[in-house]
Amino acid sequence: MDKERLFEVTGFKFILNNLELKTGFGRKKLQTLSLIKKSNSIARELEELTKFIEHFNAGNNLEQLRKGLSSVRDISGTIARVRRGELLDDIDLFELKNFLLTYEEIRKSVFFPEFLFIPSAEELITLLDPEGLRLKNFHIYSAYSKELAAVRQEKRELVSVPETHRSDRLLEELKKLKLRERELEGRIRKELSRKLHKNAQKIVEIAELIAKVDFLQAKVELVQRFELTRPTLSREAISFQGLFNPEVREILRSSGREFQPVDLKLEKGICIITGANMCGKTVLLRTIALAQLMFQHGFYIPARKAELVPFDGIFFFSGDYQSYKKGLSSFAAEVLEIKKATGHMDEQWLILFDELARNTNPDEGKALVIAIAEAFAKSDCYTVVTTHYDGVVRSGMRHYRIKGLKEKLPETIETPMALVDHVDYSLVELNERHERVPHEALKIAKMFGLDEKIIERAEWILSKEEDNSEK
Repeated sequence: MDKERLFEVTGFKFILNNLELKTGFGRKKLQTLSLIKKSNSIARELEELTKFIEHFNAGNNLEQLRKGLSSVRDISGTIARVRRGELLDDIDLFELKNFLLTYEEIRKSVFFPEFLFIPSAEELITLLDPEGLRLKNFHIYSAYSKELAAVRQEKRELVSVPETHRSDRLLEELKKLKLRERELEGRIRKELSRKLHKNAQKIVEIAELIAKVDFLQAKVELVQRFELTRPTLSREAISFQGLFNPEVREILRSSGREFQPVDLKLEKGICIITGANMCGKTVLLRTIALAQLMFQHGFYIPARKAELVPFDGIFFFSGDYQSYKKGLSSFAAEVLEIKKATGHMDEQWLILFDELARNTNPDEGKALVIAIAEAFAKSDCYTVVTTHYDGVVRSGMRHYRIKGLKEKLPETIETPMALVDHVDYSLVELNERHERVPHEALKIAKMFGLDEKIIERAEWILSKEEDNSEK
């Protein structure tokens, strides 16, 4: 699964789409995000976010910062020309002056946390504002050159002569002055371009700082909106207390419902999560992936408390992708994805399989799930497999079961959303290897009003099969 698809399936794209970035620099930073693999780098990102939150929670005006950032124009193209040492025109110089003046306004009006180094741009501004008027416009000022000032003064005097009194000699002199003025302006532009190129790294650092600050303030807004928590780094075990999915929770809240948080622990090896269909296995697996992605991109995560391990990569398999677009059968596409995952067995990856072998017959599917689980149990990966197959758990495998349907159920349910009210999504850790997955599909079908004769016939067939299996 490629990065874009991974972000979409896990819900990380939803998180990124909700970042309230104020600048073009911040939005460009969003496009270059990559998985942070080193513990110290993740710790630094999280610590900076914590300090940023604490600083602005202490009464410093975050809204003032956001207002200032909203005024920053994206001049990435101009900055690129400065870095290449190109000759800048007046539009380029105008954009740079505006950018630096706006930056200085933010720097002087906002009290920043100590961990951020906020350099002065005054020296650069002086290059573009030799008169010191702080006006957000630009032209080649006379203050740049005494000769230019003299040429312009002489030109003004000649231009002030009424046209009826202008001799050929005066017109020729005026022409020479205009040519000289353009020549001097060209020299000044060239010199400004040279000096700005010499200071290109400082301009780049200011742009990068703006992007970083923009990203931090957007992360703060996410923390507040979704009630995210700073995770703790762990060397071995992963644990979640109160893990929830922000996107699904928002959908549920829009209908007056609440997302039921879950607790779980994962270690190197294999974890099997069982439960009936429509009881939340897929959402749980995607939420685990989401939390890990957020953690390894320097975000707080959706849980009350969490300890997480950094991974070299995250592999998420979901059988609901449209494999037909590549001309593959669903099962063929599934096998190719499993093959990719096995290529990481000697690396520390987080491997998440949602409903393995769903696209083949139950007997072979169950056998494949057992074999794959046994293989990954011996790997360096942290692997989670969700399944509705019975009897796939083997010795040494952690096993959770989603509790499933509650005891008291209504006779009918009108919409799939209403089913949420009648499912207990909490996890029960099991020690018994052969505990059966609850058979709840017929109960759900009955509540949704499927024909009673079909339900009764299915119940009779199921009871006969169970009787035969016990003989």
